[in-house]
Amino acid sequence: MTTSPQMASLDAELQRLQKEYATTMAEGRFEETAAMQAQIATLAARQEQQRQAEAQWIAQQKQYAAASPVEQFLASNRGQYTAEEERWIRAHPQYAEQPGFQSHVVRAHQEALNDGIQRGSNHYFARLDRAAARLMGEDAHAAQLLGPDEFDIARSTYAATHPDDPRPSDADVQKYWNRAKYSDSAYRIRENWVA
Repeated sequence: MTTSPQMASLDAELQRLQKEYATTMAEGRFEETAAMQAQIATLAARQEQQRQAEAQWIAQQKQYAAASPVEQFLASNRGQYTAEEERWIRAHPQYAEQPGFQSHVVRAHQEALNDGIQRGSNHYFARLDRAAARLMGEDAHAAQLLGPDEFDIARSTYAATHPDDPRPSDADVQKYWNRAKYSDSAYRIRENWVA
């Protein structure tokens, strides 16, 4: 481990005082040695505080380096995003990892504000969700598993919209439902619903 300039300075000063202390002790100047003992103790305490501060800084740097790219992004932009926005970014890691995705969402953010939508509202996040979904495409969610109730609704909807396909596979129904559920139209409906 390398020594910081502050630690090197404290070490040098402590060594100087210890040599001076040894000399004054050998010469029998006990009053001076008592004062030097206090200086040495104070300097040793400062040295320990500096050592602990540097160890804490190194631990934080290691923790930062081990963090996910999203957490690194959020840490380096601390204070720029609200807690709700940070949750949204964690749910959409592409925002932190892909500059093109981020700039598209930032444009949607600006459009939402220009349209009078309050930052942080449900309507605001629905607008950001729609922008993100547009970039990801409907197929990004095609393999998402459906719960039993949702699957029943999806199957009946599929049957109503595909009367010529009497025995669709579960994969076809799931893909159909997820495409519809994550389509731009569905996001528009959700956005207007929460407005």
